[in-house]
This record gives sequence, structure tokens and C-alpha cells, in this order.
Amino acid sequence: YKDPGFDQLIEKRFEIELSEIIKEKAGLEFVNVLRSYFQGKQSGDIQQANYVLAWLSGSKNIAASIKKKSGIKGEISNDSALTYLKGILSIVRKAGYSGLMVVVDEMETILRMRGDVREKSLNGLRQIIDASVENRGILWVFTGTPDFFDTHKGVKGLTPLYERIKFISIDGSSSVKQAQLDLKPFDTDRLIKVAKLLRDLYTQRENFSRGILEKVTDQFIVLLANKINEGLKSNIGTVPRAFLKEFTTILDIIEENPDFDPIRSYEFDTSNYGERKQEALSSEDGDETPYQEF
Repeated sequence: YKDPGFDQLIEKRFEIELSEIIKEKAGLEFVNVLRSYFQGKQSGDIQQANYVLAWLSGSKNIAASIKKKSGIKGEISNDSALTYLKGILSIVRKAGYSGLMVVVDEMETILRMRGDVREKSLNGLRQIIDASVENRGILWVFTGTPDFFDTHKGVKGLTPLYERIKFISIDGSSSVKQAQLDLKPFDTDRLIKVAKLLRDLYTQRENFSRGILEKVTDQFIVLLANKINEGLKSNIGTVPRAFLKEFTTILDIIEENPDFDPIRSYEFDTSNYGERKQEALSSEDGDETPYQEF
């Protein structure tokens, strides 16, 4: 049995729970979107619900009739997008989570856009930074090549943005408290550390395969990292995913095939294993700056 007033009470909660954003026009529209999505789901009109969700995701192929029915107009703009994001953050936090993490990868693709589009994108990034003070609880992570951060086609081309996130290094030393962080290239030793962390993550799960601890030893990890590094002609710093993908696949195979023994499936040169093992162990005590992103 469902109380006939249940849906109306839920819809009223949208305004109560999101009262901090409905003072803005875009905030009222966000509530309309939520209400329309809820009504579509409750009435069994899945098409309406999907169309509203697509509009909220930035789709421009939504019929005017759907927009009118949902109480929304036009498309999401740069300004309204930040208000919508504030609404989503509010929902996430009221659901019991501490916040929201947004990762935007390969920012250097902006450099291949037309000049006006590139400038608009960079200015949008500046707006996100300025709005971050009001939207505490959102962690933004932007990654990109040095060309994006250090050339005038990129961040340097928009002075207000560059002044906010420029990277400062003095005699090779930098602070991780800066907006922009320095990411050191991967080498074999760092890959060995990451592999050990991956192995540990696997063994923290319930009912994990004991074969992972027995077969993926420190010795195996060191030998595999050396083998992959040699295959890539010491270019592993730019393509660490080749090693990590193969290593993860090995862990999966061990879980699915208890008889599989990875060390028998590879032809390793163990002549310098002792030296490499000592280097890997000693490097664990050194200082690192493992990030370079904004």
C-alpha cells in the first residue's frame, strides 16, 4: 500500500533539502529536473525520466515538449552548470557521503581546439576555481601534459588562470600544498612499489586467493618489472600502464586458476636480481613527490 500523498511529500522535500540553491533561477530549474525525473519513474514513464537525465548530462537532443513538461528551458550553461553541481553535491552529502571527487583527464586536448573555444574552456576552468570556495566538499583533479600548463596556448594564455595555479619550483624543490603538483616520471623502482600496493589491495578482500601471496612474491614483482622495462627499452616512465595492466591480469588469472604459477610462465634473467632487490628496498626509504596534476 502506498499513501496517496507520498509522491507529493517527496517532491516537497526536494525544495526543503535544496533550499540553499533554489534562491537562484538555475537552482529552481534543478529542482524541476529532479521533480520531473521522480515523476517519470513513479508513473512508469521511463522515457521521460531518461530524457531528463540525458538533459542533465548535457545532451542537446531533447525535444521541446519534454523540456516544457519538465519545467526547464534551453541548455545548461557554464554558470548554471556550477549551480547544478552545487545541487548534486548537496544531495551527495545528505546521502551520508563526505563529498564528491571530479577528475578531468587529458586537459591538453583543449590545445587542439579553435582559439575562441580554447579561451572559453580556460575561462570555464578559472570559474570552477573561483567557485570552489563556495563548493567545499568537491575535490577537483585536472591532469594534463606540461604543454597545457606551461605554454601560452594553454594556462599561460589566460593570465587570471595562470596566476591562480602556476607551479613554483625553487632549485628543484616544490611544495605539495600548491594548486599544481609535480608528477615525477615512473621508473622501475616506483612500479615495484605500486605493484606491491596492488597486491596488498587484492589480499585485503574477503575470500581472496592465498595463491596471490604465495606466488606473487617480492622477487616475482622485481623480476617482472625488470622484464617489462627491458621490453619497453627503458621507456617505462611514459607507459607504466603496460606493466600495471599485465600485473593486474596476473592477479586475476591466479584467482581464477589456482594451478597457475606465474614465475614458471616467464623467462627471467635472475643474474642481477640481488642488486635490483637491494635498490628497490633502499628506494622505499627515499623522498618522493608522486603527483603532478592540478
